[in-house]
Amino acid sequence: MSSATRAQQTWQLASAELADPPPVRTEDGVYAASVGELLDVVRDLPDEVGTVVMVGHNPGFEDLATALSGQPVPMPTSALAVLDLAGDWRTAGILEAHLRTSGRPPG
Repeated sequence: MSSATRAQQTWQLASAELADPPPVRTEDGVYAASVGELLDVVRDLPDEVGTVVMVGHNPGFEDLATALSGQPVPMPTSALAVLDLAGDWRTAGILEAHLRTSGRPPG
């Protein structure tokens, strides 16, 4: 997750809705990261981690979702994308991820 205040506040609101929120790892470099830098973050995830929630900023996150899925994924403010990666984390950006859904919450 980005160390930016807005990203931290977003995660606080979202995680409050979860019965058992996952542990959080904040990375300063995510704030203005390029797609390549974000891919490095994903590829460095431990193999035992099965699900990841990334909270950050554009244009990097829109570029990341597009690079992972191989299709354009518009991500305006407050948008989310849910992707399935068939391989392990090291294959992110090499093997195409399946875009399950994307968009913005109503309201």
